[in-house]
Amino acid sequence: MALFQFIKNILKRIFPPPVKSFMREMGFLKQDHAEMTKAVNRWGTELQKRLDRMVQQNDGRLKELEVRLARQEEVLNKQNEQLERLSALFESANRENLRLYFDARAERDEIGERYERLSTELQTLTDVNNDLFGALNAELQAMTEENGFTVGKIEEDIRTHISA
Repeated sequence: MALFQFIKNILKRIFPPPVKSFMREMGFLKQDHAEMTKAVNRWGTELQKRLDRMVQQNDGRLKELEVRLARQEEVLNKQNEQLERLSALFESANRENLRLYFDARAERDEIGERYERLSTELQTLTDVNNDLFGALNAELQAMTEENGFTVGKIEEDIRTHISA
């Protein structure tokens, strides 16, 4: 046994250390790191796409509501103008015309209430949208903290990967 150990020690001094094996292992580690970086990049890209889709959907909804509100305001303004003209005519007429005047005022009040409801609904939808973005940002923050990443670290990794 001692003879084999002695021969082994002599051979260690004659032959070089196993650099190829070491370099092969280093290559595997580099490959694993590259695959992990690609996976993180795909994950970040997917999150960005989801966020962009959600922003677009919410922007579309807000724009639609703004258009609807603008149309309602336009209709309301036209109706208010008509009601003002009717008011001037009805004041100069007889009792029957006076009764019609009060009916028109009631309709104008109803339109005003409808306008108030629409304004409140728009404000509620805006608040819901803001809450949604807050929740999305909190979820994104939680996901990045859960995985040990920060947005800055992910961006840094992406920049490093791109420049390499």
